[in-house]
Amino acid sequence: MYMRVAPELFLKKMIVGQFGKVFELGKNFRNEGVDLTHNPEFTSCEFYWAYADMFDVMALTEELVSSLVKELTGSYKTKFTTQHGETYEVNWEAPWRKVEMIPELEKATGEKFPPYDELHTDETNQFLQRVCKKMGVECPPPLTNARMIDKLTGEFIEETCVNPTFIRECRLATDRLAEDVNMRHSRAPADDESACQVSPDQEGYVLTTPLFRLGDG
Repeated sequence: MYMRVAPELFLKKMIVGQFGKVFELGKNFRNEGVDLTHNPEFTSCEFYWAYADMFDVMALTEELVSSLVKELTGSYKTKFTTQHGETYEVNWEAPWRKVEMIPELEKATGEKFPPYDELHTDETNQFLQRVCKKMGVECPPPLTNARMIDKLTGEFIEETCVNPTFIRECRLATDRLAEDVNMRHSRAPADDESACQVSPDQEGYVLTTPLFRLGDG
């Protein structure tokens, strides 16, 4: 007997074995600390879906979570109280807000960020240090590009996400799970699905991040 960290490997084996859609509700055990959002033992819902893209998964996530909230509470709106005693009303009804990371940071900081393929450079490091100083954001060392972008995202994007939100187009410089895809980098609002049209001549890195965790941990 052993305590697994995730059902991932077993589900991926089933996908390879020609099961097109698989999922599991099960316990996971991880050697991690305990805080408001983490528990070493937790229940998760993990699924894999052959030939689906991130937009399919986003739509499924919206439908799954919003319908669960409606079924369990009788409403799409719930109350959430923080550890500091602040209470917020959360609206889980689909469609959810969708934002693109770098354009949203540009709006928040009033600065034009370097092109996507230059976010890893030393010049960008100096730029990010200047932006953090300008915005009064303290980032503990080491002052890597990824840490500073993540800190800015936490201060100016995640703090605005009271309702469920997808943060799209995370860069490879900040998230190793981002996938190299062909994506039109439109400056159209992220909620405009026309911004999701594929163009074969422009390359981007996309990770869709819903700001909540499916599970009881």
